[in-house]
Amino acid sequence: MDFKPNEFFIGLVEFITILLPGAVLVLIVLLVEANHPVQANHALYQYAFSDDTKIIFWVAIIFSSFGLGYFLSSIASGLDPLYDTIRKLFYPYDEDLSQRFNYNCLPEKNKKEYLRIYDRSLIEKKEKQCEKEEIVSELTEKEKSFEGYKIKFTSNYFRKLLALIFKLDFKIKVDKSYEEARRILNTQPETVRNATNTYKWAGTVLEAHYPAISEQATPIMSASKFFRSMVVVSLIYSALQLFHQISFSFWQINLLILVLSFREYIVQRQKSVQKTYQSIVTLTYFKKGTTD
Repeated sequence: MDFKPNEFFIGLVEFITILLPGAVLVLIVLLVEANHPVQANHALYQYAFSDDTKIIFWVAIIFSSFGLGYFLSSIASGLDPLYDTIRKLFYPYDEDLSQRFNYNCLPEKNKKEYLRIYDRSLIEKKEKQCEKEEIVSELTEKEKSFEGYKIKFTSNYFRKLLALIFKLDFKIKVDKSYEEARRILNTQPETVRNATNTYKWAGTVLEAHYPAISEQATPIMSASKFFRSMVVVSLIYSALQLFHQISFSFWQINLLILVLSFREYIVQRQKSVQKTYQSIVTLTYFKKGTTD
């Protein structure tokens, strides 16, 4: 029998994203059943210690974990819109900021304020670089105001709080790799552009033509999906405690797991997305350079 590393890798991804969260939920179900057994003084977990039933018990646990893991993954995908909201605060695309910034509807005092913020930031940047030449900007007044708006956008205290929680930079970083990846996608036929979004298209191209690079981003996304499912598991555990199906013991630990899982879900997902965009942009131009 030939051993194929890629098949093992896919199995490992499913183990992390599906089986592990499902197994944790199965253990919680067993904990509930232990407190409310169907048969008096005989909870389900006791079958694990009987020579006659332990094999069947553990096989059932594995299949149950796999099935519940898929349900968890599907339910947990509902957290993705929340990720998009947080992502727009830290790694926005120009289109995200443009939706919030309408130059034509701004009062004159706001336009002047954004211009002042932009000019001051540009001067400070030049001073730090010890450059003495005259500062020349080819941006229009509207573009300068937009840049000033982005600078002021970073002073939001909610952003600063989330930056501490999610270990992100305070300074705004417009994700240029996405902008470039989308520009490359726009050069494709209309049927390709309409069939998928930028991220899925980039991931598909990497998987088909650069599998070694794709495999670098896949484990990061798998970790994100694992922690996303663990957020749902923690919420289920908390709900069972509130309805007195299990003891309130260790609620502090469960709360900590919930917070840390949500944090890792956001951080790991962003790492995977950035890795995908950066890879597709770099490899696209690298391929052009080698064929020229």
